[in-house]
Amino acid sequence: MGRFIYNTGEFSIPIDDRPLAHFRIVFMTKLRRGEPFMFQVPDPTGVGTRSLWVDPAVPVTFAFSGARTPALDMEWIDELMHEASSANGLTFALEPARRGESLPKGRRGDPALRGASTSAHARA
Repeated sequence: MGRFIYNTGEFSIPIDDRPLAHFRIVFMTKLRRGEPFMFQVPDPTGVGTRSLWVDPAVPVTFAFSGARTPALDMEWIDELMHEASSANGLTFALEPARRGESLPKGRRGDPALRGASTSAHARA
């Protein structure tokens, strides 16, 4: 179990290494492009959610518990990138169970808008 740490420890949540690796790619790509965004996460108290403004001026840390880098699902990264670019921002969610299934309606985005630019940047 890894950990996402926002603003030098002001806020952190535990996240499994595999989803954390996917969120790391999205954060790196968006911040490298100079594109701040909102990240909706569950409140650590178990009640409600928190909205975190992700900006290059705010430090974030991705702490992984495993020694190996998890395999990445580029289709899921494309979906997360599209969501992060939306008006509502990125919402913490676990990876869809099977690639044959789409994210629930309202979390998918327009399939015609997915895929073009994320993959090249994610490999950089």
